[in-house]
Amino acid sequence: MNMIDKLQGLVEEKKKKEEAEAKGEKAEKAGECCGGHDHGDHDHDAKDTDVPNEEGEYVYFDGGIKKKIIREGTGAKPPQGSKVKVHYTGTLESDGSKFDSSRDRNEPFEFEIGKGSVIKAWDEGVATMKVGERAILTCREDFAYGKSGSPPKIPGGATLVFDVDLLSFGENEKDISDGDGGIMKIVVRKGEGYQSPDDSGVCQVKYTGSANGKVFTTHDADKELELNIDTDLKMPDGLSKALQSMNKGEKSTFKVRSEYAYGTQGNKELNIAADTDVVYTIDMISFENEKQSWDMDTKEKIASMIKKKDKGNKFFAMRKYAKACDFYSKSHGVFSDHDMDSKEKKIEEEEKKEIKATQVSCHSNTALCKLKLKEFGDCIESCNKALEIEADHVKSIFRRGQAHAYNHANDLALADLKAAQKLKPEDKAIAKMVAVVRKRVQNAKKKEKNLYKGMFEKMTLAKGKNAGYADAEGDSSSSSSSSSESSDSSDSDEKDEGEPVDDKKDGVVKDEVPSEDKKDSPVQAADGETKKAKKKKVKKKKVVKKKVNKKSEDKKEEKTVEKTDEKTVETKQEKS
Repeated sequence: MNMIDKLQGLVEEKKKKEEAEAKGEKAEKAGECCGGHDHGDHDHDAKDTDVPNEEGEYVYFDGGIKKKIIREGTGAKPPQGSKVKVHYTGTLESDGSKFDSSRDRNEPFEFEIGKGSVIKAWDEGVATMKVGERAILTCREDFAYGKSGSPPKIPGGATLVFDVDLLSFGENEKDISDGDGGIMKIVVRKGEGYQSPDDSGVCQVKYTGSANGKVFTTHDADKELELNIDTDLKMPDGLSKALQSMNKGEKSTFKVRSEYAYGTQGNKELNIAADTDVVYTIDMISFENEKQSWDMDTKEKIASMIKKKDKGNKFFAMRKYAKACDFYSKSHGVFSDHDMDSKEKKIEEEEKKEIKATQVSCHSNTALCKLKLKEFGDCIESCNKALEIEADHVKSIFRRGQAHAYNHANDLALADLKAAQKLKPEDKAIAKMVAVVRKRVQNAKKKEKNLYKGMFEKMTLAKGKNAGYADAEGDSSSSSSSSSESSDSSDSDEKDEGEPVDDKKDGVVKDEVPSEDKKDSPVQAADGETKKAKKKKVKKKKVVKKKVNKKSEDKKEEKTVEKTDEKTVETKQEKS
């Protein structure tokens, strides 16, 4: 038992020693936390930060940093090493003069806590804040720029006052674009509820926009304005998506890449150059959306459906084909298949006809947009959806034929185009496209014929006159003749009246013999030549040239000339 008591005593003694060492290390670290500044006898007791003083200030480092909270934040405080984003305004305590402001530039400032990249007051002071918190940091000279200051704006020994707004740290930044990081959102103040504006939303906001550190919005930043997502078709995608991501009462900052702002065109009125990124700071006061579809009666839903389709048409006219497709999709989605077959909400036959006609129009218009975007597979899919509703919809059949033609599926294209022409024989665009694709099919057949013809003629050269067949079975010329007769005679009189716009590079396939046939094929008979003349035609034979000794009287050269319908062939024969 005495031995056990002794062991327990040793364990307790070791434990106390470890605790004492831990406390010593903690105190040593507290003395070094000023990051290179000599703060001497500064009191680092954490209790000094728990409760504000009579003036409502939290005091740190024996008054080196004082913090007065203007707006409470939420959540955790940023740990050491985390990347934070803040808005700030810096002034001199002595006279209140402003020396710097990120708010004037409308661009948040970023830095990493504890890395020494900013003054000590920021490393320590911002680390005490929560996201969304806004506070006044009063920074003594030894926690700011010291005795030397930062001329010319900050004199030596100056106490500085910073109005700091902690926007985010770590994962608070969210991508609300199409997944490419084009619109990054930072929540400054959380809103209420869960509802957000949609594409029909009318928003009451306070907002500013800036580019390259300069504010380009011309209104007063504190003035409440109306932004109508529904009717303002020139609103940049970045601003529209930003508004639709917010809740009532929320304030957020959005960093928007140029393709979601004013793109390659820029905006001369706002003095924004091409390919310029912008920043929006938006305070969502309130918003109002159109009724949700489940709250509408049939007439209201039909009106909403047509409104969305018309908006798609406007975007199409502006050549914003992707946005047009978006609204066509929303339009034909107002009524589901379940709605059309529902017994609870009975739809009149005339209303059904109007609904289906609008849906067909939306699918067909989407197909046209996809043609413009050169997304031919999607075009065909949209045409198929339209044709499921209305099998004889000419525009959808024609556009599917165009998509097949652009994909060089000429047989499928010709079938659709002929079907469209049958339904609308007077349409010149359809007739022209039929002629183009018909010519393509015709040329493809000729090219195939010439390819096989050349291959067959090479076989006759290699194996003999009839390639090993008996004379009674025919020769190569008769075979070629029958192949020619097998071509589609119904298309023979058609002329190429022009290619689709996107086929200019490829052009119409020319009627020509493949390159290998140009080099190796024998001289062909003219069209007027008889079969008898063809059989008597002299085949060109390979002759090996030998050196001739001019002094020799025993050897002489004799030239024999054999004529054909296309050229003269000379062969040399040696006389013995």
